[in-house]
Amino acid sequence: MKKQTWVKALLAMFTVMLVAILTACGSNSSSKSSSTTKSDSGKRVTITFWHGMNGPYQKALNQIITDFNKSQKQYKVVGTAQGNYTALQQKIMAAAKSRNLPTIAQTTYTTVPDYVKNGFITPLDQYMLKGDDKMSSSDLKDIYPAFLSSSKYQGKYYSVPFSKSTRILFYN
Repeated sequence: MKKQTWVKALLAMFTVMLVAILTACGSNSSSKSSSTTKSDSGKRVTITFWHGMNGPYQKALNQIITDFNKSQKQYKVVGTAQGNYTALQQKIMAAAKSRNLPTIAQTTYTTVPDYVKNGFITPLDQYMLKGDDKMSSSDLKDIYPAFLSSSKYQGKYYSVPFSKSTRILFYN
């Protein structure tokens, strides 16, 4: 995949993640998010994004966030590294208990059932699969099927693939 296409794909996935933010902002959940809503004065909506990226991955993600923020005036994403994946998941659970979750967070598919059980994650189907801003069938086909499948829980999409990889064994 060419670099420009890869960056566009990441931006598209980031946009889908932003849809999740809007879902969370509009949900009836009693937990509050640490984002702000767009005011009548037309200020940008601030979106807090916790992640577990570090090193060159964090640098690349920061550039994607910067590019996204420059590309439009409706949203401002504030990315915050929370350490490794274990620390990130612990911080998400603690934030959920204190009802001070980030707007969006990187997570592993194995934690989604806990998030659903505790009521602090929203299904994305109505945003990914329906409406004017839905993902096209070609967009969905561009996602590795196993990654897309792992984004579903109890028949609904609760996440989108982000920073995924395939594991292989090379034996000589």
